[in-house]
Amino acid sequence: MKKSLGFSAAFLAIVVLVSGGVTKAADSYLAPIIEKNSGSQDTTALKEMFPDATEIAEITIEDSTGLITTAYEAKGAGYAYKITTQGFAAPISFIVGIGNDATIKGFKVLELADTPGYGMKVGEPDFIASVVGKKSSDSIAAISGATISSSAVVKGIDAAKAHFNSVSGIEGGSSTPEPAKPAGTSIKIFRALGEKTKGTVVEKKEDGDVLTFTVTANGYAILEEGFTEVAPNKVIVVIDKAKQTIVSVEVVEVNDTKGVGTRVSEEAFTSQFKDLSIADETIAVDAVSGATVSSESVVNAVKAAIDASK
Repeated sequence: MKKSLGFSAAFLAIVVLVSGGVTKAADSYLAPIIEKNSGSQDTTALKEMFPDATEIAEITIEDSTGLITTAYEAKGAGYAYKITTQGFAAPISFIVGIGNDATIKGFKVLELADTPGYGMKVGEPDFIASVVGKKSSDSIAAISGATISSSAVVKGIDAAKAHFNSVSGIEGGSSTPEPAKPAGTSIKIFRALGEKTKGTVVEKKEDGDVLTFTVTANGYAILEEGFTEVAPNKVIVVIDKAKQTIVSVEVVEVNDTKGVGTRVSEEAFTSQFKDLSIADETIAVDAVSGATVSSESVVNAVKAAIDASK
């Protein structure tokens, strides 16, 4: 894949001798050698993952996924892999290091320009902690609310684990990522809301006991910020005042992340509201996996309609 960056211990011994004494440690010479070829980000990550390595060489490997752009061998310590994978909004580049004991020694994101808020969580301490320390045969869970970005990263880590397992004689290849768990499994309809999250009734129609409300509520794009040309989500809520039940909920406009937040308009989510008793203050619905904030915006709109029906 790439030319070797290896260097011998004997060479290190020579270059560190200055004025009759050793003035530099071996790892002081590791950075400029690798940096010349791969950049300071690689250097920093490799030194953090394998601080005791005296020789790190860029190696050629077989990678059917095409995700591994560079591979390194830390002699006697393990392997490191530089990976580029497609996130939700932009490519994500990172390095993952696996020690000879089959434990992930480090995970460092080099480039990340994904969706503000949840999409950036693959570079935050919680996700890093969920990766480092795992074995090469362990599964790694995607992040709820950042399913696309984190699943892409997990796929890249699995490519690294597949190579490591292959050269180490570990059966099983790459692990299968665990499915993302809903960030908010259940959302109560009756709960306290702030001014920025509560829904606003913009239209009300009456047909006997049947009331139809058009409600807007701030979703992910507004609440998480960092987006341009943002607008609230719009929901139509039909309530039977006599029966004290929700007849239907329809999400007619979603201005959140396409393919993720927009899933709150699907019947699988909206059908949960049908026939719920508005007299029961314990009613709740399940959030769409990976779109909790968008799901909450719909729930907040429904609550605003219920409040306006009383």
